[in-house]
Amino acid sequence: MKTDLANIGGVEGREDTQWFTQGLASSILSAMPIKNRLWLDVGAGLGYSKGRISNHGFIPVTQDPAPDLNVDISLPLEEVVGQFGVVSAFDVIEHVKDVPSFLENLRRLSCGYVVISAPFNADSQYHFQLFSPQGLLYATAPLGRLVCAYELGDGWFKRRDYNIQDGFGGLVIYE
Repeated sequence: MKTDLANIGGVEGREDTQWFTQGLASSILSAMPIKNRLWLDVGAGLGYSKGRISNHGFIPVTQDPAPDLNVDISLPLEEVVGQFGVVSAFDVIEHVKDVPSFLENLRRLSCGYVVISAPFNADSQYHFQLFSPQGLLYATAPLGRLVCAYELGDGWFKRRDYNIQDGFGGLVIYE
């Protein structure tokens, strides 16, 4: 039986495995000419992204609808308003039941870039979706123009754009 993390608080199901992708995306985007430095991190869980994102000159705003989490916005994503230069969802898309609506909300909130990371083929009681490298690109294509895509594996990353190979996960950035 699958468990929706949006309904439960605490550390259960919220491991801190996004440190690398948060740092990589923040570093890449810090070099881009982004006027709006507000960065909305969707599904921020325990909120560790705040320090990692702010270290690169952005003003992070964290969101997660689960109860009792230390985030800035606890509203469901559909109810969040505003415009952000960057909107990210680090290892969140696999937890989402309705991916098209989720992506539509990310794009609605972004006036610049959308960042998505996901593990590949990682089954869990908390994952409603399983992504292959090409499946991640296909699912996220409605976000717009792909700026870059990275395969994550063996402690290193490789730029793959439209040809991500099998690693343990992927990071995509759209404009």
